[in-house]
Amino acid sequence: MHAKVAKLSSKRSLDCMPTQKYGRAVISFNPPLPAIKRLLAEADESIGGLASIQKVIDIYAHNPDTVIAFVPIDSKPEDFERPHGFIAKIPLTSDGVTALFDGRFSTVDPDLSFIARQHEEPAAVYIWAIYTPPGVAGGIAHVMDRLSANRYRTAPLYCKAANSKAEQFFLTLGFRKGARHGKLYSSEIMEYRRVNAPADSPVQADLNPRRPRPLYDSYDDSTGVPNGSRAIGIKVIRTMDDLQKVMSIRAATYLIEQDMPYVEDVDGNDFTGTHLLGFVGNEPAGTLRIRYFASFAKFERLAVLPRFRGTRLAFRMIEAGIQFCQRKGYTSFYGHADPRVTRLWQRFGFKPREDEAVSYLTDQTYLQGDLTLPPINDALTSRENPLLLLRPEGQWDRPGILESEMPSSNQAA
Repeated sequence: MHAKVAKLSSKRSLDCMPTQKYGRAVISFNPPLPAIKRLLAEADESIGGLASIQKVIDIYAHNPDTVIAFVPIDSKPEDFERPHGFIAKIPLTSDGVTALFDGRFSTVDPDLSFIARQHEEPAAVYIWAIYTPPGVAGGIAHVMDRLSANRYRTAPLYCKAANSKAEQFFLTLGFRKGARHGKLYSSEIMEYRRVNAPADSPVQADLNPRRPRPLYDSYDDSTGVPNGSRAIGIKVIRTMDDLQKVMSIRAATYLIEQDMPYVEDVDGNDFTGTHLLGFVGNEPAGTLRIRYFASFAKFERLAVLPRFRGTRLAFRMIEAGIQFCQRKGYTSFYGHADPRVTRLWQRFGFKPREDEAVSYLTDQTYLQGDLTLPPINDALTSRENPLLLLRPEGQWDRPGILESEMPSSNQAA
Protein backbone atom coordinates (compact mmCIF):
# COMPACT_ATOMS: atom_id res chain seq x y z
CA MET A 1 0.00 0.00 0.00
CA HIS A 2 1.42 3.32 -1.07
CA ALA A 3 -0.13 6.31 0.59
CA LYS A 4 0.12 10.02 1.00
CA VAL A 5 -2.70 11.36 3.12
CA ALA A 6 -3.61 14.38 5.16
CA LYS A 7 -3.05 13.75 8.86
CA LEU A 8 -6.06 12.62 10.85
CA SER A 9 -6.57 14.32 14.19
CA SER A 10 -7.85 11.21 16.00
CA LYS A 11 -8.68 7.56 15.53
CA ARG A 12 -11.66 7.02 13.27
CA SER A 13 -13.55 4.07 11.88
CA LEU A 14 -14.37 3.86 8.19
CA ASP A 15 -17.93 2.89 9.14
CA CYS A 16 -18.28 6.16 11.09
CA MET A 17 -17.25 8.59 8.34
CA PRO A 18 -20.53 9.79 6.82
CA THR A 19 -20.05 11.60 3.52
CA GLN A 20 -22.24 14.54 4.54
CA LYS A 21 -19.84 15.27 7.42
CA TYR A 22 -16.36 14.28 6.29
CA GLY A 23 -16.74 14.55 2.52
CA ARG A 24 -18.78 17.73 2.20
CA ALA A 25 -15.81 19.76 0.86
CA VAL A 26 -14.86 17.21 -1.81
CA ILE A 27 -16.22 15.99 -5.15
CA SER A 28 -15.36 12.43 -6.23
CA PHE A 29 -15.55 11.11 -9.79
CA ASN A 30 -14.11 8.57 -12.21
CA PRO A 31 -11.33 10.51 -13.96
CA PRO A 32 -10.61 10.61 -17.72
CA LEU A 33 -7.42 8.91 -18.87
CA PRO A 34 -5.33 12.12 -19.19
CA ALA A 35 -6.20 12.98 -15.59
CA ILE A 36 -5.11 9.50 -14.43
CA LYS A 37 -1.72 9.95 -16.10
CA ARG A 38 -1.19 13.31 -14.40
CA LEU A 39 -2.28 11.95 -11.03
CA LEU A 40 0.04 8.96 -11.20
CA ALA A 41 2.97 11.13 -12.21
CA GLU A 42 2.38 13.46 -9.25
CA ALA A 43 1.80 10.58 -6.83
CA ASP A 44 4.90 8.69 -7.99
CA GLU A 45 7.06 11.75 -7.32
CA SER A 46 5.59 12.01 -3.82
CA ILE A 47 5.31 8.40 -2.65
CA GLY A 48 6.99 6.26 -5.33
CA GLY A 49 6.75 2.53 -5.96
CA LEU A 50 3.52 2.65 -7.95
CA ALA A 51 2.54 0.38 -10.80
CA SER A 52 3.23 1.56 -14.33
CA ILE A 53 0.83 4.02 -15.90
CA GLN A 54 -0.02 1.48 -18.60
CA LYS A 55 -0.87 -1.19 -16.00
CA VAL A 56 -3.17 1.23 -14.16
CA ILE A 57 -4.87 2.16 -17.45
CA ASP A 58 -5.32 -1.52 -18.34
CA ILE A 59 -6.95 -2.19 -14.97
CA TYR A 60 -9.09 0.95 -15.27
CA ALA A 61 -10.33 -0.25 -18.66
CA HIS A 62 -11.09 -3.66 -17.12
CA ASN A 63 -13.09 -2.06 -14.27
CA PRO A 64 -13.55 1.76 -14.05
CA ASP A 65 -14.50 1.48 -10.37
CA THR A 66 -10.81 0.97 -9.57
CA VAL A 67 -9.78 4.65 -9.63
CA ILE A 68 -11.69 7.44 -7.86
CA ALA A 69 -10.37 11.01 -8.16
CA PHE A 70 -11.05 14.05 -5.97
CA VAL A 71 -11.25 17.82 -6.36
CA PRO A 72 -12.38 20.46 -3.85
CA ILE A 73 -16.08 21.34 -3.92
CA ASP A 74 -15.35 24.86 -5.24
CA SER A 75 -13.41 23.60 -8.27
CA LYS A 76 -13.87 24.99 -11.75
CA PRO A 77 -14.71 22.71 -14.72
CA GLU A 78 -11.11 22.70 -15.91
CA ASP A 79 -9.95 21.45 -12.49
CA PHE A 80 -11.51 18.07 -13.22
CA GLU A 81 -8.73 17.52 -15.75
CA ARG A 82 -6.20 18.00 -12.95
CA PRO A 83 -7.59 16.21 -9.85
CA HIS A 84 -5.95 16.87 -6.49
CA GLY A 85 -5.94 13.28 -5.27
CA PHE A 86 -7.19 9.75 -5.82
CA ILE A 87 -7.78 6.33 -4.32
CA ALA A 88 -7.08 3.18 -6.34
CA LYS A 89 -8.80 0.00 -5.21
CA ILE A 90 -8.95 -3.45 -6.74
CA PRO A 91 -12.12 -5.56 -6.39
CA LEU A 92 -10.86 -9.13 -6.13
CA THR A 93 -12.44 -12.33 -7.37
CA SER A 94 -12.47 -15.34 -5.06
CA ASP A 95 -9.30 -16.63 -6.75
CA GLY A 96 -7.85 -13.12 -6.47
CA VAL A 97 -8.25 -13.20 -2.69
CA THR A 98 -6.51 -16.57 -2.52
CA ALA A 99 -3.77 -15.22 -4.79
CA LEU A 100 -3.28 -12.25 -2.48
CA PHE A 101 -2.63 -14.62 0.42
CA ASP A 102 -0.56 -17.28 -1.38
CA GLY A 103 1.70 -14.78 -3.16
CA ARG A 104 0.44 -15.09 -6.74
CA PHE A 105 -1.05 -11.57 -6.67
CA SER A 106 1.51 -8.92 -7.63
CA THR A 107 0.68 -5.48 -6.26
CA VAL A 108 2.88 -3.87 -8.94
CA ASP A 109 1.61 -5.95 -11.88
CA PRO A 110 -1.76 -7.50 -10.93
CA ASP A 111 -3.17 -10.16 -13.25
CA LEU A 112 -6.51 -9.03 -14.69
CA SER A 113 -7.96 -12.50 -14.06
CA PHE A 114 -7.85 -11.75 -10.32
CA ILE A 115 -9.86 -8.53 -10.71
CA ALA A 116 -13.67 -8.53 -10.72
CA ARG A 117 -15.51 -6.72 -13.49
CA GLN A 118 -17.70 -3.72 -12.76
CA HIS A 119 -20.92 -5.80 -12.81
CA GLU A 120 -19.53 -8.61 -10.63
CA GLU A 121 -19.74 -8.95 -6.86
CA PRO A 122 -16.19 -9.00 -5.48
CA ALA A 123 -15.02 -11.35 -2.76
CA ALA A 124 -12.84 -8.60 -1.24
CA VAL A 125 -11.39 -5.19 -2.07
CA TYR A 126 -7.67 -4.46 -2.09
CA ILE A 127 -6.78 -0.83 -1.36
CA TRP A 128 -4.05 -0.33 -3.94
CA ALA A 129 -2.95 3.27 -3.43
CA ILE A 130 -4.12 6.42 -1.67
CA TYR A 131 -2.99 9.92 -2.61
CA THR A 132 -5.10 12.45 -0.69
CA PRO A 133 -3.19 15.64 0.13
CA PRO A 134 -4.76 18.24 2.46
CA GLY A 135 -8.02 19.58 1.06
CA VAL A 136 -9.28 16.30 -0.41
CA ALA A 137 -8.76 13.81 2.44
CA GLY A 138 -12.55 13.73 2.82
CA GLY A 139 -12.60 11.76 -0.41
CA ILE A 140 -12.03 8.66 1.72
CA ALA A 141 -15.61 9.03 2.97
CA HIS A 142 -16.84 9.19 -0.64
CA VAL A 143 -15.08 5.93 -1.43
CA MET A 144 -16.58 4.23 1.63
CA ASP A 145 -19.99 5.46 0.51
CA ARG A 146 -19.43 3.71 -2.81
CA LEU A 147 -18.26 0.59 -0.97
CA SER A 148 -21.54 0.49 0.96
CA ALA A 149 -23.39 -0.50 -2.24
CA ASN A 150 -24.93 -3.97 -2.09
CA ARG A 151 -22.24 -5.73 -4.11
CA TYR A 152 -19.46 -4.30 -1.91
CA ARG A 153 -20.97 -3.94 1.54
CA THR A 154 -19.88 -7.34 2.93
CA ALA A 155 -16.50 -7.47 1.18
CA PRO A 156 -13.53 -7.20 3.58
CA LEU A 157 -10.90 -4.57 2.78
CA TYR A 158 -7.23 -5.53 2.54
CA CYS A 159 -4.02 -3.59 2.06
CA LYS A 160 -0.26 -3.87 2.52
CA ALA A 161 1.46 -0.94 4.17
CA ALA A 162 4.52 0.21 2.21
CA ASN A 163 6.05 1.87 5.28
CA SER A 164 5.44 2.53 8.96
CA LYS A 165 3.66 5.83 8.24
CA ALA A 166 1.17 4.12 5.94
CA GLU A 167 0.71 1.33 8.49
CA GLN A 168 -0.10 3.82 11.24
CA PHE A 169 -2.60 5.57 8.98
CA PHE A 170 -4.51 2.36 8.32
CA LEU A 171 -4.46 1.38 11.97
CA THR A 172 -6.04 4.77 12.62
CA LEU A 173 -8.84 3.92 10.18
CA GLY A 174 -9.61 0.62 11.90
CA PHE A 175 -7.46 -1.84 9.92
CA ARG A 176 -5.64 -4.50 11.89
CA LYS A 177 -2.32 -6.20 11.19
CA GLY A 178 -2.43 -9.77 10.04
CA ALA A 179 -5.23 -11.46 8.14
CA ARG A 180 -6.50 -14.97 7.56
CA HIS A 181 -8.18 -16.48 4.50
CA GLY A 182 -9.22 -20.07 5.04
CA LYS A 183 -6.06 -21.91 6.11
CA LEU A 184 -3.82 -19.13 4.78
CA TYR A 185 -2.44 -16.43 7.08
CA SER A 186 -0.37 -13.37 6.24
CA SER A 187 1.25 -11.08 8.78
CA GLU A 188 1.92 -8.36 6.18
CA ILE A 189 -1.67 -8.05 4.99
CA MET A 190 -3.83 -5.59 6.91
CA GLU A 191 -7.58 -6.19 7.11
CA TYR A 192 -10.59 -4.01 7.74
CA ARG A 193 -13.59 -6.19 8.55
CA ARG A 194 -16.87 -4.68 7.45
CA VAL A 195 -19.68 -4.19 9.95
CA ASN A 196 -22.06 -6.45 8.00
CA ALA A 197 -19.46 -8.89 6.73
CA PRO A 198 -19.17 -12.56 7.67
CA ALA A 199 -15.94 -13.57 9.40
CA ASP A 200 -14.97 -17.23 9.89
CA SER A 201 -18.33 -17.73 11.59
CA PRO A 202 -21.53 -17.35 9.54
CA VAL A 203 -22.10 -13.78 10.71
CA GLN A 204 -19.54 -11.45 12.24
CA ALA A 205 -20.49 -10.99 15.88
CA ASP A 206 -18.02 -8.27 16.85
CA LEU A 207 -19.93 -5.39 15.28
CA ASN A 208 -18.40 -1.96 15.54
CA PRO A 209 -19.67 -0.58 18.88
CA ARG A 210 -19.18 2.99 17.69
CA ARG A 211 -21.60 2.60 14.80
CA PRO A 212 -24.75 4.50 15.84
CA ARG A 213 -27.99 2.57 15.93
CA PRO A 214 -30.61 3.55 13.37
CA LEU A 215 -33.45 5.74 14.58
CA TYR A 216 -35.96 2.88 14.41
CA ASP A 217 -33.79 0.92 16.88
CA SER A 218 -32.83 3.79 19.18
CA TYR A 219 -34.70 2.69 22.34
CA ASP A 220 -33.29 -0.27 24.28
CA ASP A 221 -35.55 -1.93 26.86
CA SER A 222 -32.58 -3.31 28.76
CA THR A 223 -31.05 0.11 29.45
CA GLY A 224 -33.79 2.69 28.90
CA VAL A 225 -32.65 6.28 29.49
CA PRO A 226 -31.61 8.12 32.69
CA ASN A 227 -34.46 9.14 34.95
CA GLY A 228 -35.74 12.58 34.08
CA SER A 229 -34.37 12.46 30.56
CA ARG A 230 -36.60 13.70 27.75
CA ALA A 231 -34.62 11.89 25.08
CA ILE A 232 -36.60 10.44 22.19
CA GLY A 233 -36.20 6.74 21.41
CA ILE A 234 -38.02 4.45 18.98
CA LYS A 235 -38.30 0.67 18.66
CA VAL A 236 -40.07 -1.93 16.56
CA ILE A 237 -42.60 -3.78 18.70
CA ARG A 238 -42.26 -7.55 19.01
CA THR A 239 -44.33 -8.46 22.08
CA MET A 240 -47.97 -8.36 23.12
CA ASP A 241 -47.01 -6.04 25.97
CA ASP A 242 -45.65 -3.50 23.49
CA LEU A 243 -48.70 -3.92 21.28
CA GLN A 244 -50.85 -3.10 24.31
CA LYS A 245 -48.86 0.14 24.73
CA VAL A 246 -49.53 0.95 21.08
CA MET A 247 -53.25 0.32 21.41
CA SER A 248 -53.43 2.39 24.60
CA ILE A 249 -51.82 5.37 22.86
CA ARG A 250 -54.17 5.05 19.91
CA ALA A 251 -57.21 4.68 22.17
CA ALA A 252 -56.31 7.88 24.00
CA THR A 253 -55.67 9.72 20.75
CA TYR A 254 -58.31 8.45 18.33
CA LEU A 255 -61.12 6.90 20.39
CA ILE A 256 -61.20 9.45 23.21
CA GLU A 257 -59.75 12.66 21.79
CA GLN A 258 -61.16 12.37 18.25
CA ASP A 259 -64.26 10.35 19.13
CA MET A 260 -63.41 7.76 16.47
CA PRO A 261 -65.47 4.54 16.41
CA TYR A 262 -63.58 1.52 17.75
CA VAL A 263 -64.02 -0.48 14.51
CA GLU A 264 -62.47 2.32 12.49
CA ASP A 265 -59.28 2.36 14.53
CA VAL A 266 -59.04 -1.39 15.23
CA ASP A 267 -59.61 -2.38 11.62
CA GLY A 268 -58.19 -5.92 11.50
CA ASN A 269 -54.77 -4.88 10.16
CA ASP A 270 -52.82 -4.63 13.39
CA PHE A 271 -51.32 -8.11 12.98
CA THR A 272 -50.38 -7.63 9.32
CA GLY A 273 -47.90 -4.77 9.56
CA THR A 274 -45.13 -3.24 11.64
CA HIS A 275 -45.70 -0.95 14.62
CA LEU A 276 -43.11 1.58 15.75
CA LEU A 277 -43.34 2.63 19.39
CA GLY A 278 -41.87 5.98 20.39
CA PHE A 279 -40.66 6.97 23.84
CA VAL A 280 -40.00 10.31 25.50
CA GLY A 281 -37.61 9.34 28.24
CA ASN A 282 -38.93 5.95 29.36
CA GLU A 283 -42.58 6.83 28.79
CA PRO A 284 -44.43 5.29 25.80
CA ALA A 285 -45.58 8.39 23.93
CA GLY A 286 -46.28 7.74 20.25
CA THR A 287 -46.82 5.13 17.59
CA LEU A 288 -46.88 4.57 13.82
CA ARG A 289 -48.20 1.60 11.85
CA ILE A 290 -46.66 0.49 8.56
CA ARG A 291 -48.20 -1.94 6.10
CA TYR A 292 -46.53 -3.34 3.00
CA PHE A 293 -47.69 -3.82 -0.57
CA ALA A 294 -45.74 -5.05 -3.59
CA SER A 295 -44.47 -1.66 -4.75
CA PHE A 296 -45.05 0.67 -1.82
CA ALA A 297 -45.32 0.97 1.95
CA LYS A 298 -48.34 2.60 3.60
CA PHE A 299 -48.04 4.74 6.73
CA GLU A 300 -51.00 4.68 9.11
CA ARG A 301 -52.14 5.49 12.66
CA LEU A 302 -49.52 8.09 13.57
CA ALA A 303 -50.46 9.05 17.13
CA VAL A 304 -48.70 11.05 19.85
CA LEU A 305 -50.16 11.56 23.32
CA PRO A 306 -51.19 15.20 23.92
CA ARG A 307 -48.64 15.88 26.65
CA PHE A 308 -45.78 14.94 24.33
CA ARG A 309 -46.79 17.00 21.31
CA GLY A 310 -44.39 19.75 22.28
CA THR A 311 -41.50 17.37 21.51
CA ARG A 312 -40.19 16.32 18.10
CA LEU A 313 -41.55 12.80 18.55
CA ALA A 314 -44.06 12.97 15.65
CA PHE A 315 -41.29 14.17 13.33
CA ARG A 316 -38.95 11.42 14.52
CA MET A 317 -41.63 8.74 14.14
CA ILE A 318 -42.10 9.59 10.46
CA GLU A 319 -38.35 9.82 9.93
CA ALA A 320 -37.84 6.42 11.57
CA GLY A 321 -40.64 4.89 9.50
CA ILE A 322 -39.05 6.09 6.26
CA GLN A 323 -35.60 4.83 7.28
CA PHE A 324 -37.02 1.47 8.32
CA CYS A 325 -38.84 0.96 5.02
CA GLN A 326 -35.85 2.13 2.98
CA ARG A 327 -33.72 -0.51 4.71
CA LYS A 328 -36.31 -3.08 3.65
CA GLY A 329 -35.91 -1.86 0.07
CA TYR A 330 -38.98 0.36 -0.34
CA THR A 331 -38.73 3.58 -2.30
CA SER A 332 -42.43 4.50 -2.65
CA PHE A 333 -44.64 5.54 0.26
CA TYR A 334 -48.34 6.37 0.57
CA GLY A 335 -50.53 7.59 3.38
CA HIS A 336 -53.31 9.93 4.34
CA ALA A 337 -53.45 12.47 7.13
CA ASP A 338 -55.66 14.95 8.89
CA PRO A 339 -55.42 18.27 6.98
CA ARG A 340 -54.16 19.91 10.18
CA VAL A 341 -50.93 17.87 10.12
CA THR A 342 -50.23 17.58 6.40
CA ARG A 343 -47.45 20.16 6.66
CA LEU A 344 -45.56 17.75 8.90
CA TRP A 345 -45.65 15.07 6.20
CA GLN A 346 -44.77 17.56 3.49
CA ARG A 347 -41.52 18.32 5.29
CA PHE A 348 -40.40 14.83 4.29
CA GLY A 349 -41.39 15.36 0.66
CA PHE A 350 -44.88 13.85 0.66
CA LYS A 351 -46.88 15.43 -2.15
CA PRO A 352 -50.65 15.83 -1.64
CA ARG A 353 -52.85 14.18 -4.23
CA GLU A 354 -55.38 16.26 -6.05
CA ASP A 355 -57.89 13.44 -5.59
CA GLU A 356 -60.87 13.98 -3.39
CA ALA A 357 -60.23 13.56 0.34
CA VAL A 358 -61.24 10.24 1.88
CA SER A 359 -63.47 9.61 4.89
CA TYR A 360 -64.71 6.54 6.72
CA LEU A 361 -67.30 6.06 9.47
CA THR A 362 -67.24 9.69 10.62
CA ASP A 363 -67.25 13.09 8.95
CA GLN A 364 -63.49 13.35 9.43
CA THR A 365 -61.67 13.69 6.10
CA TYR A 366 -58.09 12.79 5.28
CA LEU A 367 -55.80 14.05 2.52
CA GLN A 368 -53.83 11.47 0.53
CA GLY A 369 -50.12 11.87 -0.20
CA ASP A 370 -47.23 10.12 -1.92
CA LEU A 371 -43.46 10.10 -1.50
CA THR A 372 -40.84 8.60 -3.82
CA LEU A 373 -37.18 8.37 -2.77
CA PRO A 374 -34.08 6.92 -4.44
CA PRO A 375 -32.94 3.49 -3.21
CA ILE A 376 -30.32 3.44 -0.47
CA ASN A 377 -27.02 1.57 -0.69
CA ASP A 378 -27.58 -0.73 2.28
CA ALA A 379 -31.12 -1.90 1.54
CA LEU A 380 -31.60 -5.54 2.49
CA THR A 381 -31.70 -8.08 -0.31
CA SER A 382 -32.06 -11.85 -0.63
CA ARG A 383 -28.29 -12.03 -1.04
CA GLU A 384 -27.68 -11.14 2.61
CA ASN A 385 -26.22 -13.70 4.97
CA PRO A 386 -29.21 -15.88 6.03
CA LEU A 387 -28.52 -15.28 9.73
CA LEU A 388 -28.72 -11.53 9.22
CA LEU A 389 -32.19 -11.93 7.73
CA LEU A 390 -33.21 -13.99 10.77
CA ARG A 391 -32.42 -11.16 13.17
CA PRO A 392 -35.39 -9.43 14.85
CA GLU A 393 -37.08 -6.78 12.71
CA GLY A 394 -35.21 -3.52 12.89
CA GLN A 395 -32.18 -5.05 14.63
CA TRP A 396 -30.30 -6.00 11.49
CA ASP A 397 -27.10 -4.28 12.65
CA ARG A 398 -26.55 -6.39 15.76
CA PRO A 399 -26.27 -10.15 16.27
CA GLY A 400 -29.48 -12.06 16.94
CA ILE A 401 -30.20 -14.83 19.43
CA LEU A 402 -29.38 -17.52 16.86
CA GLU A 403 -25.84 -16.15 16.67
CA SER A 404 -25.24 -15.86 20.41
CA GLU A 405 -24.44 -19.55 20.71
CA MET A 406 -21.79 -19.39 17.98
CA PRO A 407 -18.16 -19.07 19.04
CA SER A 408 -16.54 -15.80 18.02
CA SER A 409 -13.97 -16.11 15.26
CA ASN A 410 -11.62 -14.09 17.45
CA GLN A 411 -11.48 -16.77 20.14
CA ALA A 412 -9.11 -18.88 18.09
CA ALA A 413 -6.70 -16.02 17.48
